Amino acid sequence: PEWLPLNEVDLLFINEVEGAFFSGQSEPEAILNYFAETFPDVQIILTLGEQGSCLQAGRKRLTLPCCPVEVVDTVGAGDTFTGFFLAAKLAGHQDLDCLAIATAASGCAVMRKGASASIPTLSEAQGMLNRYRDYLWSKKTEVAF
Repeated sequence: PEWLPLNEVDLLFINEVEGAFFSGQSEPEAILNYFAETFPDVQIILTLGEQGSCLQAGRKRLTLPCCPVEVVDTVGAGDTFTGFFLAAKLAGHQDLDCLAIATAASGCAVMRKGASASIPTLSEAQGMLNRYRDYLWSKKTEVAF
């Protein structure tokens, strides 16, 4: 991956499998360390399936768990997460709020079958976030390194 012009990217979404491929590491912290060292100016969003997601920007890392919901189908959950994160980012929201609404939206998506049919409305995602906000905030981590 060093030959890819990732240093020209502002924001990169990767899942744990892609992160392991690029970095040669398997643990989320090691994957993020690789990206921090190799592409220090790229904001990284690392999705971890049922373990949640991490956002790395500069020397800061935010981690949120998933919403504890009954999973029916994970197809489309990553795309839903990405779309909601980007919509929030473009609307000017802070990193934690972007991560939170994306987490809630993907939580809604995994409760339904199908890809595009599982994508929630903003109102549904906001409802999920309101329901699990205390849980997410109690489990979030924020570290500077």
